[in-house]
Amino acid sequence: MKKFFVTLFVLVCIAIPATSFSSTKHFVLITEVELNPPCDNSAADCQEWVELTNYDVVPVTLDDWEISSFNGKVIVTIPLGENGCQGVLIPGALCVISHSRWLNTDGEKLVIKDRDFDEMASAEVKGDTGNDSKTWQYCFTFQKFVFREQTKFLKNNC
Repeated sequence: MKKFFVTLFVLVCIAIPATSFSSTKHFVLITEVELNPPCDNSAADCQEWVELTNYDVVPVTLDDWEISSFNGKVIVTIPLGENGCQGVLIPGALCVISHSRWLNTDGEKLVIKDRDFDEMASAEVKGDTGNDSKTWQYCFTFQKFVFREQTKFLKNNC
């Protein structure tokens, strides 16, 4: 009888991790945000942008992911086929989502959702009224966003 319970315990320990604790959530973070680029903000070609980085150990398919601003007025579907956002983001890679007049210079909360509308990442940054090349960059060292000279497509300036 004791052998039966030991065998049952081992089988349960093997089966539970394989089924109950699997997760499809990927480790993709918003790593940099440009709220107010150095251009005429009223111009259609003045692009505000958000940088994503894949910190997962597997490639992440971005097809039909969405990024939305807090006010919900602008929802951008990823991939846009530009700046590294072309379907699959390999481990360690980053991509930039650019759009004109979609972010609030007084501060913004951004949310990324996958094709099933599950929240994959979010970020909240303070304002940027300087109309310059400074961006909000996530720094793991400080566990927060810091305001620094932009590092688009590069390691953040922490």
